[in-house]
Amino acid sequence: MARPRFNCDCCGFCCRSIGGIQQLVQYDRGDGVCCHLTDANLCDIYESRPEVCNVERMYPKVSAEMSREEYYTLMEESCKLLKDRFRNRLDAAKDREDMLRLLRHVPPKAAIMLMSENAPSPSRLFNT
Repeated sequence: MARPRFNCDCCGFCCRSIGGIQQLVQYDRGDGVCCHLTDANLCDIYESRPEVCNVERMYPKVSAEMSREEYYTLMEESCKLLKDRFRNRLDAAKDREDMLRLLRHVPPKAAIMLMSENAPSPSRLFNT
């Protein structure tokens, strides 16, 4: 049987949500976004990134509590929650300018994911 893997889609929402994470305080630009997240939505210190940013290296710390498959499922659910949180902020945007302000900080690939058929539709903001 093949070993399960965490399937990261490189959306970058975890890198945009580091505010309050003790191990990442030194990387916070001051707005909860990692200073190493590039405009291409990649980590510019990927090979030497902090342990807490590496799903594979973090598993041994919880392996006594859960299987690798359970751990990956938990990580995928956490990822989905981060995306849902941003979708909810988009859906709650008061007007078109508010939505554009939120999207300005999201790379196109991530914005497309957010606006997919599974996302709450903020299109009501464009109806006048």
